[in-house]
Amino acid sequence: MLNTVLAVVGDSATPSLALLHSKISSRYIFFFTKEHASNSSLMKTYCDNNFPNVEVQIHEMPSISEPTENVKFAMEFMSAMNEEVKCNAGIFLTGGAKQTILPFLVHSKSSSLISLQKNPLRIIHKRGAEIDGIDVNVSLDNILESRGWIYQSSKLIQGENTPISEVDVSFDDGRGELSFVCQSFLKQQGREDEIHQLGKKEKKNVDGVDSKIAGKLIQLSESFGRNGARYIIEGKLRNPTRSVLPSFVRHDGIAEEELEVRDS
Repeated sequence: MLNTVLAVVGDSATPSLALLHSKISSRYIFFFTKEHASNSSLMKTYCDNNFPNVEVQIHEMPSISEPTENVKFAMEFMSAMNEEVKCNAGIFLTGGAKQTILPFLVHSKSSSLISLQKNPLRIIHKRGAEIDGIDVNVSLDNILESRGWIYQSSKLIQGENTPISEVDVSFDDGRGELSFVCQSFLKQQGREDEIHQLGKKEKKNVDGVDSKIAGKLIQLSESFGRNGARYIIEGKLRNPTRSVLPSFVRHDGIAEEELEVRDS
């Protein structure tokens, strides 16, 4: 349908993979800001392995915190592309990357718009009054592979690094949502009701284990982005652990004293 598609890759791997799996084009140009540059080589490897007959270019662009440089980069890139390629091009707009992709659209002579629709996942191509929709299938294995991970024998594995166990991973292919879920130590033990009866030594042990559990999710966020997946700890956590949790890690365990304060 299009012989060139331009897209900026953000935290979530789902949009770019949906774009590739739609087969809407035979040539994709992906841009990574400096913040996501570590994923660019992984993306190229994924494309080479899964789409050997498709041309994929990877370009690093200035940081999202440098809007002036981004506009200049887009202007120069599109100027060169408009002279070099006389083609029907598409620009992929996603909610998480609008700020960085819009300069490409502004400086494009005649590009159509592409977007991602959820429930179910569909690539929407709009050119003038014409709108086309392409259903796409993206799997959990696709998402993990694109960021250099596999899920095997209930463990998340990244190259030669120590596997991560006791993390449930799932992918909602309708919403395009990746989730990593752990259980707190006390929930695993079925002892959440004892959270206020722990001795000093046991409190230290529980806090240590729960800190390691949180550390697993933080490690995964380095590959899949803070906004690219849901990171959840199920079960009650003691305050020392809860107080240092990053804002992107959710937990559903609420200690009794918190409930009392809320009810008072």
